[in-house]
Amino acid sequence: MGSDVIRQNCYGRRVFSQTDYCALCEPFARAFYEIGWTFFDVWLFRFNMRFDNEQRPIIFTLFDESFDDFISRMYGLFPLKACKFLGLDVPCPRDPATILSPLYGENFMEPSYWCNQTSRDWIKSS
Repeated sequence: MGSDVIRQNCYGRRVFSQTDYCALCEPFARAFYEIGWTFFDVWLFRFNMRFDNEQRPIIFTLFDESFDDFISRMYGLFPLKACKFLGLDVPCPRDPATILSPLYGENFMEPSYWCNQTSRDWIKSS
């Protein structure tokens, strides 16, 4: 982890080093399901409301702090729906594909590699 990694300190200011206990490297967390490569990343996002010339709201988006980019319209997130993860009932995006596709590509559900159970070799997916 170099000094080019964007972080936020406890006051919400962007910093490029571990200035306090809040200045974590991204992603903030990676939660694994059992043993293997089933996991999800926790990233820092903030909601962003954009307005027209008359100050009327026109778009409500997620702003990805790590890329300085708008990633999704909010219709993919709200209304939240219930789903299970690690045996817990947790809130999930209404349409996860609209949020995950821009981050991980259209084939985000396909693994990059798979294990050949006979040879025990890792094979790159096509």
